[in-house]
Amino acid sequence: MDIAKVREAASAHYEGLVEDQKQMAQSYFAHMDTNRSGNISIDEFVTYLSTVGSQSNYHYWLFAQLDKDNNSTLNFKELVTFFYMLNREIRPSLESGS
Repeated sequence: MDIAKVREAASAHYEGLVEDQKQMAQSYFAHMDTNRSGNISIDEFVTYLSTVGSQSNYHYWLFAQLDKDNNSTLNFKELVTFFYMLNREIRPSLESGS
């Protein structure tokens, strides 16, 4: 998985969404941002994934891949990449480290 290419595709896809779809993405972000900081922490990310039934050993690794600016939180643009991956069923390859 080339995360840079996925980010680029996710951004282009998001820009092509109709306003209702963009608002839905913003609503998911707000739902995940339980402390209303404007960013998603690793704890919020893992908690959200657990509540939707995702039990995986790679949540922390995935968070690090999504965190483009390496500030230990995900902003909305970084989370758009995650939503894109979910909708496209893109699965990270842990074996390749990418």
